[in-house]
Amino acid sequence: MVLLLVFILAAPLIRFLIRCCGAGLNLASNVRRIGLMNDSARVNLRLEQQHDFRCMLHFEEGAPTLIVDEPPPLGEAVGPSTVELLLGAVANCLTNSLLFALRKYKQDTKPLSCKASAEIGRNAENRLRVLHIDIELQLGKSAAKRQHLPRILGQFESFCTVTQSVAQGIPVQLRVTDSEALVLKRNLYAPTDRFG
Repeated sequence: MVLLLVFILAAPLIRFLIRCCGAGLNLASNVRRIGLMNDSARVNLRLEQQHDFRCMLHFEEGAPTLIVDEPPPLGEAVGPSTVELLLGAVANCLTNSLLFALRKYKQDTKPLSCKASAEIGRNAENRLRVLHIDIELQLGKSAAKRQHLPRILGQFESFCTVTQSVAQGIPVQLRVTDSEALVLKRNLYAPTDRFG
């Protein structure tokens, strides 16, 4: 039940990310379309329970309906779980932020890739929680073949709405590597950090 609440709170951001993916990661046009370039915006969705823990998410403006479900024994895993959606939202938002920064400096963006994992465990009250998120972004080229990389890496994640929001409650470890597995950046966002 707590995981469902986490998902519902993150759902507006997930909707935005799904739209970005569906439009070929055209972040700028999607941001304008749903009004997030303004100081504030409201994103809405509707959730309908189908059977047990399987639900249908209905988004505004014609985005495809999404089936979500929990893994057994609660559900049947016929769709992504709430934790997978949260993890996907963080991973996609960071990828989009890096993509946006690379494009801003007219850098080749292909192919970017991202690996993400979440540690789930019990808290002091013996409740299941997402305890930690690990994200690894990989550039498709060697760092030596990129211009403006220090500036891009120094600022891109501060524009990631989802990560900066989630990390206020869940530690997020970020690592950026190039195509030769050279680590270009490491950062840990912990709930005690201040975000602007």
